[in-house]
Amino acid sequence: MWRTTLGLSATVLGAPVMTALGHPARSDEPRLSISGYDPVAYFTDGKPVQGKAEFEYLWHKLRWHFANGEHRAICSSRNRAATRHNTTATARWA
Repeated sequence: MWRTTLGLSATVLGAPVMTALGHPARSDEPRLSISGYDPVAYFTDGKPVQGKAEFEYLWHKLRWHFANGEHRAICSSRNRAATRHNTTATARWA
């Protein structure tokens, strides 16, 4: 009897562990940044505004959502400029 109970317990308790171990700790899919809020709206609107998936921008392995295309354009142009600046500065030090 105790072997049956022990076997059943191991099966029932082991299933969640195996399920948890079966998934990778990190996914290769980019995560949604700041819970989908528009980072530009904090400055332009002065308050948090939920972004929309249709105005998504992928940067530094994160998905950023924006309230509108203008906010996405502002952020993407500044990120490109910052990336160019960092690459140039690194090249000067090398």
